[in-house]
Amino acid sequence: GLIVVEEITGPAEIVEGQEAEFRLRLTRAAGGQGDDLRADVEATYAADPERYALTNQVVYVSGSGTEAVFRFKPNPDDATVEERAGGLMERILAVTITYRHGRRTVRKSRTYRFGMRLNSEQVIRRVPPHLGSILGLTPKTLR
Repeated sequence: GLIVVEEITGPAEIVEGQEAEFRLRLTRAAGGQGDDLRADVEATYAADPERYALTNQVVYVSGSGTEAVFRFKPNPDDATVEERAGGLMERILAVTITYRHGRRTVRKSRTYRFGMRLNSEQVIRRVPPHLGSILGLTPKTLR
């Protein structure tokens, strides 16, 4: 293809509440001359694909290359009971790059596995809000 997609770089592990920053470098292939190429960059992260979509980006790849940067705070509420007990939530960042080469649409992708250290002392209540007053979870001052 006309665009070379390098590996995603970023932290292998972050702490709950910390913002993560991942970078993906795109360069022109050897011999690729001419105008800048437009590339659409889509990214998602989650245990199951496409649960949390990040903001789509449009980048223009010149001869010197460019970088797509993704900054986000992973949602700790997404952690399963087992992950919360173990103190580590592992997720996969999946990035898809799409660009046009003549009449063809070329699609490339990269993935990156990262972990988030969870606060194991935090108690998560998974009770629907409408059941709170029935079960006595609503503070007396709000009844």
